[in-house]
Amino acid sequence: MALAARQSARAVAELQLPAENMQRSAASGPGSKAVLIVCLLIAAGRRQVEGRWEATGQQKEEEGDMERQEEWSGRLRPVIRRMRQARALRNGWWAVMAGLGAACLVLAAGRLWPIAGYRSAVWILPAVAIVAGLLPSALRRIPLQAAAALTDASGLEERLTTALRFRGDTSVFAELQRREAAERLEAWLAHGGLQAALPLQPPRRLWLSAATLAALLGLLLLLPNGQDAALARRQMDQAWIAEQQQVERLAAALAALPSPAPAVQRMAGDLSQLGKQLAPDTTGPEALDQLEAALQRLDQGLKDLDKQQLAAQAWADSWQRTALLRGIGEALARGDAAGVRRELGGVAEAVAGMTPQQQQLADELRRLAASAEAAAPGQTAAGLAGGLEQAAAALAGGDTGSAAAALQGLTAALGDAAAGRLALAEQRAVAGQQAAELAAGAGVQGGSGAGAQGGSGAGAQGGSGASAQGGSGAGAQGGSGADAPGGSGAGAGTGAGSRGLVSTPRERTAGGADPVLDSGPLGGGSGGTTSQAGSAAGVDGGSRPYEDVYADYAAEASSALNRSELPQNVQNLVRDYFLQIQPQR
Repeated sequence: MALAARQSARAVAELQLPAENMQRSAASGPGSKAVLIVCLLIAAGRRQVEGRWEATGQQKEEEGDMERQEEWSGRLRPVIRRMRQARALRNGWWAVMAGLGAACLVLAAGRLWPIAGYRSAVWILPAVAIVAGLLPSALRRIPLQAAAALTDASGLEERLTTALRFRGDTSVFAELQRREAAERLEAWLAHGGLQAALPLQPPRRLWLSAATLAALLGLLLLLPNGQDAALARRQMDQAWIAEQQQVERLAAALAALPSPAPAVQRMAGDLSQLGKQLAPDTTGPEALDQLEAALQRLDQGLKDLDKQQLAAQAWADSWQRTALLRGIGEALARGDAAGVRRELGGVAEAVAGMTPQQQQLADELRRLAASAEAAAPGQTAAGLAGGLEQAAAALAGGDTGSAAAALQGLTAALGDAAAGRLALAEQRAVAGQQAAELAAGAGVQGGSGAGAQGGSGAGAQGGSGASAQGGSGAGAQGGSGADAPGGSGAGAGTGAGSRGLVSTPRERTAGGADPVLDSGPLGGGSGGTTSQAGSAAGVDGGSRPYEDVYADYAAEASSALNRSELPQNVQNLVRDYFLQIQPQR
């Protein structure tokens, strides 16, 4: 190719006119100018042809160089792979030694100062060191010149280095030299020269150093450390400080509730006292005892709130046993103060037109007045009881106008009772959540808690329900109680009893004698057929809905507890009993 280019250039040069002949032709005439133009065109064409020949030759040389480089890359690929493996192994051993050394330093420092989590360095530091050592080995490439230098140093006497340096030369001697280098490389690889030049095993000094560091690390781990006790004490102090802050926060949250119930106020006071008792100098067992006692008091406070909710629910249910007062009872159960005022206005209008003979409403109002303490303890309960007694007395005396006025005067008190019932439910939810957070933060199970309206932590549904046919047994009752400090109980009971209709006992005769039962045959008379007409509400010896019966007895029990001074454990037993047999369970 080069020879042809030189010949073409020589042929074009022969066509070029001397400069002085071109000047002479330009001065001689028009014909001479034409000759000059032709000469210029020939010179321009010659330069263009030379440029194309040079570009074509350079491109072909580059293509040939790339082909030869790819060829040598394939021949040296085993050498490059072995070099990368050896480098990764060497760097990995150094990384292991660095990680073990750093872990030993951290363990030694942990024996001088209390360092939190110093034992985790045994696993973290070697892992980080190994990753840091192997990552560059995997990402860093090995050039062909380095692989050629390794093979030449193993006996090939600079053959591969020379072949790579003159891989673009197309002379006969260069081709022969590259062919000889390739043959010597194949023979060197076939006879195990690569394995002998790069053995994949660490030097003796490396693995001995690593084994020594590993033994030292194990010794530091197994020997007891006096700083562990100091570290545990510091962590316990930090935990108690965090617990004290949590107790103070919970006490502030309970104290911030609007118009808190007495039980909630007692719970807030207990939490405040607990926060003061959890001083930094308090030992662990003492703090645990104080915390457990506080959790028990919180549990008792939650039970008191549940009992207040139960009493308020029973009082609201007792309004619903009379058709005229059922709307007020439903509004009280919902905590709807506006609904109570609306329903009470309608009741007052209806009472104004009643006849004096309707004594049942007066009796019902007296019963509600006796149990008003369950709705809203305090002045609100006193106002409710007084207003209801006044209305009942007016109805009994035939003064329906005064009874209507007395009922109208109960609007504010009943509205406060409804709002108080809703507020009590909210306070119970907040108090239960705070107690649960305290128990979870302390890691102490605070006994069994009573769920609000949904079930009790006590695991069995007791009592006996009298069915319409006289059967006994607890109705099928299931569920789990979500208590505040922890624990749950699933009520379980089976039986043939029912809470739908309950038989009411007959009253005794006026003389006090027992009733005489006639054992004669059924249907022996000449009367007509016997039919079942459902339940007769309020008739002695008939069947009444369980909700009505429960409301009566719950109201009477609440009234009796408020009138008499019974021991606290007896009062708790009575309240727990009515809590277990309430209709919603």
